[in-house]
Amino acid sequence: MTTTVAQLRARNRVSLKVPVLFEWRANGHKYREPGLSRDMSSEGMYVVSDTCPPVLSVARCRFVLPALEPELIYEAVVIGRVTRIEYAENKQVGFAVHARVMLLREPEI
Repeated sequence: MTTTVAQLRARNRVSLKVPVLFEWRANGHKYREPGLSRDMSSEGMYVVSDTCPPVLSVARCRFVLPALEPELIYEAVVIGRVTRIEYAENKQVGFAVHARVMLLREPEI
């Protein structure tokens, strides 16, 4: 039997498809782009986007968690190093972030 990448992961991932705003710094500039989360775990997340931060850069990803109750709305912030970029048909399609910081807070107004 062949072991898959998913089986080698130390943490279980959960599917989470929400809009993400991510940013990073490179060459003295700050970049901000939209994306869509695909999944996340206690150690990181995967973001689908045709614009990706460079591998080894530090990305800050912000998104609003789906509300379980109308008054319980939280923004999640994941800050970590980009560990890989995936490609399809020679185009960037998404990237993985290994989290160093994960925060939950009330959304900024």
